[in-house]
Amino acid sequence: MENVKLICEFLVKFDKSHYNHFLWLGEIYKKLGDKESAKRYFEEALKICEMDKTWERESMSMIISLIKAEIASVT
Repeated sequence: MENVKLICEFLVKFDKSHYNHFLWLGEIYKKLGDKESAKRYFEEALKICEMDKTWERESMSMIISLIKAEIASVT
């Protein structure tokens, strides 16, 4: 798990444009029991999705709902 966390941390440092990198890292921290960090990464994923105007809104709405549920699960 530690190696996966390190890879995802690398991704979020060098590619801040993909929500899924932040979502993955949020999931990792959630599994590790660090709810504060998980929430922070989920919120960043949500912010990226809400700002993205290129994705079809119906698809993006489903992703946003998923991320909001993840945030609710750690608060």
